Amino acid sequence: KRGYAVTLLRTMVLVVILSGTTFSLEVLGDPAMFVDSPVTTDMGQISFIQMVYWIFTTISTVGYGDFSPTTTLSRLFIIMAIIVGVCFFSTEGNSHVIVIGGGVRGSSSVLKSFLDEIFSHKHGTENAGLGWPNVSFMASADQPRELREAIASLPRHARARTNYFMGDPTRHQDMERLRMGEADLVVIITDLNAPDIDQEDTSNILRALAVKQSH
Repeated sequence: KRGYAVTLLRTMVLVVILSGTTFSLEVLGDPAMFVDSPVTTDMGQISFIQMVYWIFTTISTVGYGDFSPTTTLSRLFIIMAIIVGVCFFSTEGNSHVIVIGGGVRGSSSVLKSFLDEIFSHKHGTENAGLGWPNVSFMASADQPRELREAIASLPRHARARTNYFMGDPTRHQDMERLRMGEADLVVIITDLNAPDIDQEDTSNILRALAVKQSH
């Protein structure tokens, strides 16, 4: 509950600051050094600064509708700009999650539940995968058939965000392959069906220590 209250307070402060700043700038007007020189076109009264503003709202898919291109070349260019903007904003900013441990090699039920949870609707939009993290798995063996099937059952955009690496997550070279230092979250899943559970716990402790040292 405290977290929700802090988030709400931060949002309200941000809204007040942005609203007050915009209101002040509109009331005071532009200083002489920032006076715009619009040019009359079929698109309307436009200038370079207006086009910068419009491109930002277009590639971010906000689109206020205050301007629209009228020539064929500019329309074709904007189509490409929108595609680039959608691709950029759908890939940038996604968190990087790493999953290691004996549970990856054994493809335990815990791992399957983890996949269902992290790629659930509440963490992203199924149609575009927005908000879903990029998930990298690593184990010392080839990708298990059960894990491959579990990933295959995920939505298409979720499958595109998963990668499997074979290696040892305690080795520096393999950590670099996983971009361990850039990870937002590292999950160590134990193998509940391991023949020697004590050895499994020891291995996971060593993995956790290696992850801590890499950060």
